Amino acid sequence: MSNEKTILHDHQSREHAILSASSASRWMKCTASVQMSESYAPKKLPEEESPFASEGTVAHEIAEACLRSYIEGKEFPEFDEPDKQRIRNIILSGYVNPIIGLYEKLKESDDNTKLFAEVQVDFSNVAPDGFGTSDCIVYGNKELHVIDLKFGTGIEVSAENNPQLRLYAIGALNRYDHWDELFGSDFDYICTTILQPRRNHMSSEQMTPKELMDWGINVLKPIAERAWKGEGTPVVGEHCRFCPCKKVCPAQAKKYMDFVQIFANRKENEILSPEELSEILPIIDGADRWVKDVKEAALEEAILGEEIQGFKLVRGRVSKSWDSTDHAVSRMKQVGLTDDEIWQKKLITPAQAADLVDDDAKETLKLATVYRHGTPILVGNSDEREAIPRKDVEAMYGLDK
Repeated sequence: MSNEKTILHDHQSREHAILSASSASRWMKCTASVQMSESYAPKKLPEEESPFASEGTVAHEIAEACLRSYIEGKEFPEFDEPDKQRIRNIILSGYVNPIIGLYEKLKESDDNTKLFAEVQVDFSNVAPDGFGTSDCIVYGNKELHVIDLKFGTGIEVSAENNPQLRLYAIGALNRYDHWDELFGSDFDYICTTILQPRRNHMSSEQMTPKELMDWGINVLKPIAERAWKGEGTPVVGEHCRFCPCKKVCPAQAKKYMDFVQIFANRKENEILSPEELSEILPIIDGADRWVKDVKEAALEEAILGEEIQGFKLVRGRVSKSWDSTDHAVSRMKQVGLTDDEIWQKKLITPAQAADLVDDDAKETLKLATVYRHGTPILVGNSDEREAIPRKDVEAMYGLDK
């Protein structure tokens, strides 16, 4: 197996590069979003990290620490904080142990098998100034494995046709291989894998180096070059979810304002029919989120000193919080409150309990768990969920009486 190549660029000097692997699923669908986001970024206020993103950051840090401990022959780290220890246990069972199993299996056939954690990779040969950080790379026995950790509990993420994982794989080839279009590769195949331990989910895609590079050069590269130049018009879709400029995107505004056209040729006092509602619903799907985004964008502009005509900044409602836990407890005891009055215990949820135990114990917890369906919601026919039988709907709302 070839020695590790030297990365040609200093990633620390490119921290503002815009064609990252993590955002590839967005800029491949909306090339205009790259330059739009770059121009909007200087006007934005610093954003606070959400609790979910913060937990994901901690999970990746713990995953890296555990893998590096294994690589260096050390004990896995332990944590005093219960939340970190809980995350550590999930990471070990659903992410680190499978990787170690893969590494040791490859090492049985190839003493030169290597395992790396948090690897910076460069794929600028297919995307201008393109780079990213792969969670884990393992190679040996003429196999190259690129593994990504997803710690969320939301939707299951697939590795099939996943541009982020494919770009990491191209970067791994650039770093660890002698890839050449004429002479080929040191590897027989490349496997990209997503591990989602909290959903007990694994997804993989296997390609030959030639198949991967054909995709990178012939499919991705022309799109990346258009994105780099700022070419193309904004395109609305699922990829907008994490777009930095979705709040001020003209395509988003057009999508939600177009529903006005439905009212152009109708009687003013005629109520909307079910047919008209079915026309409006696809257009305004997500409109509540868009309205909130527009309000947030206007507020940010006002805070930064721009005038929003007809509006002004005022103080929000006053909220109360303790300056510190120790000081608050001291003062409450000073006025005669007891520990039972000061502290409240709360039962953890079924989901939180399931994160703390193994699969066998999860079955025991199910015996005390009640499953209740939420309030019915209206979705498009393309949604994979089954429609509620009409008789069940009638029973829910007392229409069967």
